[in-house]
Amino acid sequence: MKKIFLILIGIIWCNILSAQHLINNVNYRQKVHKQFIKREVEMSARGKILFDVFKKPLSVEQREALEFLYAYMPLSDLADYSGNFFLSQVDVALATKTTFKWGKQIPEDIFRHFVLPYRINNENLDSSRMVFYKELKSRIMNMSMKDAVLEVNHWCHEKVTYRGTDIRTSAPLSTVKNSFGRCGEESTFTTTALRSVGIPARQCYTPRWAHSDDNHAWVEVWIDGKWYFMGACEPESDLNMGWFDGPAKRAMMVHTNVFGNYEGIEEVNQKETWYTKINILPNYAPVKKLIVKVVDEIGKPAIKAKVNFGLYNYAEFYTIAFKNTDLKGFTSLVTGYGDLLVWATNGKNYGYQKVSVDKKDTVVIKMNRLGDKPYQEDFDLVVPIVRPVSNGDEKGKELNAQRLLNEDAIRTAYMSTFMKPDQAIELAKEVGLSIDSIKQLIGNRYGNYQEIATFIRQGAQTKNKNLVIPLLYSVSEKDLRDASNITLFDHLSNALNLRPVESITGKLFTECILNPRISNEILSPWRSLLFNKLKTEFSPLSIETPLKIKAWIIKNITIKENENYYNVPITPIGVYNLKQADKQSRNIFFVAVCRSLGFPARIETATGIAQYLQTGQWIDVNFEPSVKAVESRGTLEIVSAPSNTIKPEYYTHFTIGRLENGEFVSLDFEYSDDMKSLPTKINLIPGRYRMVTGNRMNNGNVLARTTYFDIEAGKTVKQVVELRPLIMKPDVIGTIDLNKSFTTFDGKVISLKDLAKENGVILSFLDPSREPTRHVMVDIPLLRESFEKWNGGMVFLLPTDKITPAFNSASYANMPKQSIFGKDENRTLLNYILKATKTNFENNFPLITLITPSGEIIFLSEGYRIGIGENLIKTIQLMGK
Repeated sequence: MKKIFLILIGIIWCNILSAQHLINNVNYRQKVHKQFIKREVEMSARGKILFDVFKKPLSVEQREALEFLYAYMPLSDLADYSGNFFLSQVDVALATKTTFKWGKQIPEDIFRHFVLPYRINNENLDSSRMVFYKELKSRIMNMSMKDAVLEVNHWCHEKVTYRGTDIRTSAPLSTVKNSFGRCGEESTFTTTALRSVGIPARQCYTPRWAHSDDNHAWVEVWIDGKWYFMGACEPESDLNMGWFDGPAKRAMMVHTNVFGNYEGIEEVNQKETWYTKINILPNYAPVKKLIVKVVDEIGKPAIKAKVNFGLYNYAEFYTIAFKNTDLKGFTSLVTGYGDLLVWATNGKNYGYQKVSVDKKDTVVIKMNRLGDKPYQEDFDLVVPIVRPVSNGDEKGKELNAQRLLNEDAIRTAYMSTFMKPDQAIELAKEVGLSIDSIKQLIGNRYGNYQEIATFIRQGAQTKNKNLVIPLLYSVSEKDLRDASNITLFDHLSNALNLRPVESITGKLFTECILNPRISNEILSPWRSLLFNKLKTEFSPLSIETPLKIKAWIIKNITIKENENYYNVPITPIGVYNLKQADKQSRNIFFVAVCRSLGFPARIETATGIAQYLQTGQWIDVNFEPSVKAVESRGTLEIVSAPSNTIKPEYYTHFTIGRLENGEFVSLDFEYSDDMKSLPTKINLIPGRYRMVTGNRMNNGNVLARTTYFDIEAGKTVKQVVELRPLIMKPDVIGTIDLNKSFTTFDGKVISLKDLAKENGVILSFLDPSREPTRHVMVDIPLLRESFEKWNGGMVFLLPTDKITPAFNSASYANMPKQSIFGKDENRTLLNYILKATKTNFENNFPLITLITPSGEIIFLSEGYRIGIGENLIKTIQLMGK
C-alpha cells in the first residue's frame, strides 16, 4: 500500500512538473498564442513541415517555447527550416535550466528573450546550439556564472579569431570550421555559445562609429541582474573590458534587436510585432535626449512623419535610428554628444537640419524641400570627445595574456590540418584539371576543403567537367568556405538543362546563368527543383519567358516586407514553397528561376533591381504596379577636382544617393568597376540625386559637402568630386632622438635615423592578435603607392611579449616596399615614445606615430581607427608645407 501511495505521489508530481509554464504571465501567454495561431493560418503552405511537431507529446514548456518562437520568428526561418529543427533548439534551451546552477536564477522574461531564441542576427542557422552545449557542458559545470562567461569566451578564442570577410554572416559552425570571422560573425558565434549553456546574451552593435568609418559588434551578458559587455572571441581578465571601450564612449548609438514582444526597461528605438530594437548606448557613453518637432510646409504638426537620425560615415549620412512623430508632430532620440543630420519626410516632402546635440535640446524641422533647384551645402561635423577608460588588474592581465597564447596555439594546430598546396596539386593531377586553378581555389577553402575537394572529384567525372572551375570561380570566397558538395553539384549538373534562347558569351553564361550566387544569400541547391517544377509552366520558352516569370511571381508570391526583419534572404526553394517573401528574396527568386531555365539574369548591385538580358540589353524588372518602367536613363559624369590631394574613393570620400519616398538611398558602387577611378560615366534612372563628400580630420571631425542635382532621361550631367581642404597644422606632440635603434627579425640592428633620412619615419607598435592591428595592416596597403612615393621609413615593431610562434610578417600582403618588421625588446622603444609624448598607454594597440626628420612626433594614434593610412598621408602632405 505504501509503495502504491508513493507511486501515485510520484505520478502527481511528474504531472505537476510537466504542466510547468514557460510563460507564467497569463496575458502575455495569451498574446503569444494569438500571434502563433495567426502565423499557423498564414504559413499553411508549409503547414506539415512546420506544424506537425505540435502533434508530438510535448510538455507545456516545450509547447509554449515553440509557440513563442513561431509567433515572432522572421519569415526566412518559417520558409527554410522545419518544426523538428526548432524543437531541438527548444529542448537544449530548456535543458540548461536544470543542468546549470544559474538556470533557476534567470528571470522568465530574460530567459525568454535572451536564451531561448536560436537566431542572433542575420546568420545562416545550424545545429550549433546542440554541438556547443555538449562540448561546453563539462568545462563550465561547477563554475559561477561570471567565471563560466569568461571561460566560454576563452573557448571561443580557441576556436575563432578576427579576419575581415564579406557582409553575409556565416553560421556559427561554419565560423568554427574555418577558424575566423569578422566581428559580426565572432559576436554571433559567441552569443550562440553563451545561450547554448543557458547564459543570457545579446549581440550589440554600433551601427556606425562617429569618430571613424565602419562599425563594430560585441556581446553583452546578463549576470545576477545586470548586463556586462565583452569582446567576442577576445577574452579579457574581467568583464566590461575590451579594446572598443574607448571608441564606444564616443558612439552616437549602440543597439540590439530583441526577439519577440519585449517589455524591458531599456529605451526603445523601434517596436514591431515581431521584435523590439532597444537603445543601450547609456551603458557605454554620456547621452542626451534630442527632441524633434516636425511641421509641414505651412507649419502644421506632421503626424507619423518619419525622422531619420543620420550620422556621417563612409561618405553617407547613415541612419543610426529612425522614429515616427506622434499626434503633435514630436519624437525623440537618446544619443551621444556629436553632430547628426536629422531628416524628416512624409514619403514625399522632406526637410532636414544639421544638429549639434550638445548645443540643442529641441529642433524643429519643416518639410518644405521638395522641388528645390539644384544646390550645394557644406557641413562641419564634430564627433564626441575622447573619454578615459578604466584599466584592469595588471596581474590578471598577465595571466590572461598567457592563456591567449595557449589558445592561439590550439587554433593554429587546428588550422595546420587544412589542405596543403602539394595536396592540391595531387588533386588537380588526379582529376585532370588546371593545377594553378585548383591550388588557388583550395587555398580559399580553409576548413571546408573536404567539401570542395569532393565536389571537384565528382564534378570531374560528369559531362560538365569543363564547368567545374568556372563555377567555383563565379562564387565568393566565403561561399567556398561553407558551400556543400550537394549544393555545388546541383548547380553543375543542371546548368545545361536548357540552352539559352539567345546566343551569349561564355563570360555571361558563367556569371549570369551558371553562377549559383545571386545576391548575399546562402548558397542552396535550387536549380534542379525550380527547373523540374516550372519548366512546363513556362513552356515553350521564348524571349517573352522572363515577363511570364514576373507575372507568375506577382500572382503567386505574397510580399511581407516587415516580417523578414533580420533581412536574411529566403532561399529560392523557400520562396517557392511558402509563396511569401520580402522584396529582396522575391528578386533573388526571379533571377534563380530565369537562370534555371537558361535566361541570363542578375541583381543590379547599385540599385538592387532584378534584371534579365534581352537582345544584348539589361531589362529592369519592376514588380510594383506604381513604379513606371524606365525606358531611357540619363548619364552622370563624375570627375575629380584638381585640388584633391588624395584620390577620391567611393564609400570613403563620396557617395551618390537617389531620392526615393522622401529620403536619399545610396547607390551601392562599392565593388563596381565603374567607380574604380575617376573620371567615369554611369547610367542612372531619371530623378533627383545627392552627392555627399567628406574629408575626415585626424581627430575624427569631418568637412562634408552635399550637392543636390537632377538626372534627366537622355541627358548628361557632370559633377565634380571636390574634397574640402583640411585647414590644420600638425602639432608637435613630443621629440625623440632618431639614433635609437631596433632589431629586425633576421637580426639586423637599424637606427631610426637611417630610415628617416630627409622624409621622416612612421613608427608603429603592433599586437598582431588584436582586431585593431589587423584593420591597420589592411588600411596601409590601400595607399601603398602614396607611401612609396613619399619614400619615408616605415617600421612595424612587435613588443617581445606580443610575439607568438605563429607570427609571420609575410602574411601582411602588398605592404609598401620600404616596410620593415622588427622586435621591441622589453618595450624599450615603446616606453621611450610614451614618455616623450606623455601618453598614458593602456595596451591599446596598435600605437602609430609619424616622426619628422628632426625627431618631432607630429602624429600619434592608439587603438582602433579605420582609415589610418589616409590619416598618415594627409599628415605627411601637411608636413611638407
